Amino acid sequence: ETEADAEAQIEGDEADADSGVPPLEQILDALIRDRDAGTPLLREGGRLVAFVPILAGDELGDHLPTEERLAEAGLRFAGAREQVLNDLLSRWLVAYDCVR
Repeated sequence: ETEADAEAQIEGDEADADSGVPPLEQILDALIRDRDAGTPLLREGGRLVAFVPILAGDELGDHLPTEERLAEAGLRFAGAREQVLNDLLSRWLVAYDCVR
């Protein structure tokens, strides 16, 4: 990878952040891209863990990647735990196992 390639990737990542693409989806994009490039961020058996903020009345499943998207990234949902922060906000610790 050249320096220009790296700079283009950084610009693309910044555009994703500005476009409203959820951070967990951005992570999946990076996992897929790096695995396809032969430099996987996670090896088989590894685990991805992230916090997902959820407002009262929202469903966790509405904020998680689809099964198809997880399969594309080589991940399998392992579990989730809620931490209530206040009456309006919770954060969920979600875990995914790398299966390829």
